[in-house]
Amino acid sequence: MNIDNLLAKNKELKRIHAGRRCFLVGNGPSLNGQDVLLLRDEVKIVVNQFYLHPQIQQINPTYWVLADPLYWRSPQDQFLPFVRGVRDAGLSVKLFMPTGAHQLIDETPLGSQITPHFLHFDSKRGIHQEIDFSQPVPTYGQNVMSVALMLAFHLGCNPIYFMGCDHSNWAWTRDKIEHTHFHAEDKAPIGMGHKMSFDELQVTIKVQQFQYLQLLKYADQRGFSVFNATRGGELNLFPRVDFETLFPQATSVRPVQKTNSGSLVLAMELGTAAVKLLNSGELAPALTLLDRAVAENVGHATRVEGFDYVRAICLFRMGRYAHASTAARADWVHNPSNRKQSEALLQTLHESVAPAS
Repeated sequence: MNIDNLLAKNKELKRIHAGRRCFLVGNGPSLNGQDVLLLRDEVKIVVNQFYLHPQIQQINPTYWVLADPLYWRSPQDQFLPFVRGVRDAGLSVKLFMPTGAHQLIDETPLGSQITPHFLHFDSKRGIHQEIDFSQPVPTYGQNVMSVALMLAFHLGCNPIYFMGCDHSNWAWTRDKIEHTHFHAEDKAPIGMGHKMSFDELQVTIKVQQFQYLQLLKYADQRGFSVFNATRGGELNLFPRVDFETLFPQATSVRPVQKTNSGSLVLAMELGTAAVKLLNSGELAPALTLLDRAVAENVGHATRVEGFDYVRAICLFRMGRYAHASTAARADWVHNPSNRKQSEALLQTLHESVAPAS
């Protein structure tokens, strides 16, 4: 296996979507409550069993990632159902898999609808090096969405949005375990979501969270903005945005939704209390209230702006510059009236982390 030859084809895709936003679409049950048809004209990267989505043909994804070794270790149960699903939907996709799958790809007739691409994990690579799929990449594949995020970096997409990334198992307890996706569990390929002990799961979750945080740090260092547009779920490492607000033209022609005024009033009260704590130097409790305010602000026809900016100030004062930069960029994207202030804060943050000359 010649790694350089397997990765060479990825050069033509480097920064091919520079400056365009991108959606990384998981398979969480929250997708059933979101209008995924809004993604038709967007750059999107889907994963795993997304071919089971009832609107897969209209969504028509270009990029697909499979990272679980079960796909090439048990191809009859895992990979071949994917191939049939793509063919039956009449899709044309660029499929990314780790180099461990190269023998399977060589032996499987994919036809003209699936163009295979490879990525190669190398434990010696880190976020201090550019993430470039024509070269080995960090071993951040504990969750397929981390691989999708690295692919979005390679494609040059910016900003980047997660959706359908519920990570419900992050909230499991020994007494509450549920395997949930947007599709019925009996429709998934045999063996997917293979069981592990609760203690093994906790280790896996910690690894996933570490890899996400490393990639968030990479995004902050390289000027990528990454947000979570999932409705609900447990992925709170990235700043939240309301998916529907990313499509103002579409939402403007829909029936006006009733505003949950109680939640917005609570969000404002939490924000006001947080500012008081922030001004008195009580940073940790201020951040806790701001996180709650952001959660109360999601999913309404109207929203209260400014929480991301105040969070950025709080995180900056705590010395958490990478997270502060992400929050400031979220404010810049979604709060245009405050862009001068958020730009000034971003410049200050850049100067704070820049190496001394």
